[in-house]
Amino acid sequence: MGQSKDIQIDMISIFKDNYVPVIIYKNSSACLVDPGDSPPVHRYLSDRNLKLEVILITHHHPDHIGGVRELLELHPKARVIVPNDKDFAGHDSFSLRIFNEQLSLVCIKTPGHTLDHAVYYCGDLDSLFCGDLVFGLGCGRVFEGTMAQMFSSLEKVKKLPPTTKIYCAHEYTEHNLKFILENLDQLSLENPASFKEYQQNLHSLRHRGLPSVPLLLAQELTNNPFLSAKTLEEFTFWRKLKG
Repeated sequence: MGQSKDIQIDMISIFKDNYVPVIIYKNSSACLVDPGDSPPVHRYLSDRNLKLEVILITHHHPDHIGGVRELLELHPKARVIVPNDKDFAGHDSFSLRIFNEQLSLVCIKTPGHTLDHAVYYCGDLDSLFCGDLVFGLGCGRVFEGTMAQMFSSLEKVKKLPPTTKIYCAHEYTEHNLKFILENLDQLSLENPASFKEYQQNLHSLRHRGLPSVPLLLAQELTNNPFLSAKTLEEFTFWRKLKG
């Protein structure tokens, strides 16, 4: 769980391997990211007596928006943010504030997985809420955009502080590690010791039933072949190999 003054971050598990990040302000108000299902999210909010104020959407896939309609029926005063071209006004990002202007976020356009995909970065919390852009040792599939768009979107993430905690929407890290180990002969590891440490930490977390999320950007930059790719050609090779 990440935290700052008056603010903490938690994750709600839904479906088989989805996470719904929740930003909690003063133990009373909540902001959700990509609530793909309503019952477990509403139960989480009710158990903690949290008022739902904001829902942030990264993209339109059902496992990210499926719970929005019902949650709005239960929390009609909640504000939903679905970035569109008007919000960006010709730029790659725009700023917004939540919790009565107490917390600042930057929404960054990141097409590739889908054409409308966007992520939310919070400098105050040193955290990125990235939907399906980046995963542990992986990245999202390119469904609607192009490889060039996806590579460009990942380059934006690489410019964030290495201390950034990445809250992605799926527990895919073990699956992605398996893929990397199966293709290790094609991966030029710049720091084998770091990769071994990553594996050990991952196995320790999952053995104890703990999530691998949030991820640390510094570790992903070193060990994630999709983020460490230096060229579009290198990225495309790994993305096509992964399928």
